[in-house]
Amino acid sequence: MTHSFILAPDSFKESMTAKEAVTAMSKGIRHVFPDAIIHQIPLADGGEGTLDVISEHADYEKVTRQVMGPFCDEVVSAIFLYNQKNKTAILELAQTSGLELVAKAKRTPLTTTTFGTGQCVLEAVKLGAKKIILAVGGSATHDLGFGILQACGVRFFTKQHVQLPNGQLDLSKIATWNSDTIDSSIRDLEVIVASDVENPLYGIQGAAQVFAKQKGATANEILQLEKETIRLAQTFNQNKHDLQTAGMGAAGGILFGLSLVNERCRRISGIDWVLDEVNLERYVTKETIVFTGEGKIDCQTEQGKVIAGVIQRLATYQVPIVAFGGSVEKDLDLQGITACFSITPTPISLKEALRDGADNLTYTVEQVCRILV
Repeated sequence: MTHSFILAPDSFKESMTAKEAVTAMSKGIRHVFPDAIIHQIPLADGGEGTLDVISEHADYEKVTRQVMGPFCDEVVSAIFLYNQKNKTAILELAQTSGLELVAKAKRTPLTTTTFGTGQCVLEAVKLGAKKIILAVGGSATHDLGFGILQACGVRFFTKQHVQLPNGQLDLSKIATWNSDTIDSSIRDLEVIVASDVENPLYGIQGAAQVFAKQKGATANEILQLEKETIRLAQTFNQNKHDLQTAGMGAAGGILFGLSLVNERCRRISGIDWVLDEVNLERYVTKETIVFTGEGKIDCQTEQGKVIAGVIQRLATYQVPIVAFGGSVEKDLDLQGITACFSITPTPISLKEALRDGADNLTYTVEQVCRILV
């Protein structure tokens, strides 16, 4: 019997990209089944690595531009995808305003900006883009998307009507704005925010209280961000958007800012979009075994993450789905998963776990495969 595998993991954050994960999985399978049929389908849910996944399966040109990074005094080389035929650009916020671009000691959402992401939007428009898909996972920011608006021409002012400099938007200093100065093409764009996050803009499940800590904010800074988010939402929400809409809190409130100037702005599920692009189902047969995974498998896994997306997409096929994680929350009951394995073999430091992730994944996959012999 020839075994057939679909390898469809997310990245293992700070340890392996999704592509490196499928390579490690393949190695473990080959140790047991040298002649196995293996379909390598690295995935992403709208976070870092999304562009790499999409570019493997769709006809997009890679475009590189120098733009502002998460801090206004840094420049990064950012890549986005562009399809001239359908006038569509795909941007990955992690490329320009991502957490992994910031050293841990410097992480703070009080001063990081999405200005560089806005610069990429303008560069895509210059190429002729009429539609922007913005994958927003992995952000280092909590600026309500105002950095993007500022890059596109919106001016923000203090109470004294002093214009705030480009890339420097302390939320506590913003009192008024002038959106009439925005690049006219931005209002006409179709803007789609791809995200795995369903949190509202503020509140106990909102952007600041749930995500600001991992971006480097202290407890007092989280309270400050929450306060300013509520104030600015009340100040600028002239179109009366529902601020409790699912996904409004993604990437530090980016959907809120964009929706203020673009009535065509909407959110989609990042993993559903990616799965549509890669057409995962076409590889399924009656003999298929699916291996998926991510860095941490916990209660958030079911909330729009890659593993949940794979489970939902393949539910009707009734094939075995095995998940691998750097760590696995105890007593977690993931409906649709056949089995779930931690790849960490013994008590080790986080540094060691991240360093040896690929080897540990290969070993664990090999042991699972030996059960199938």
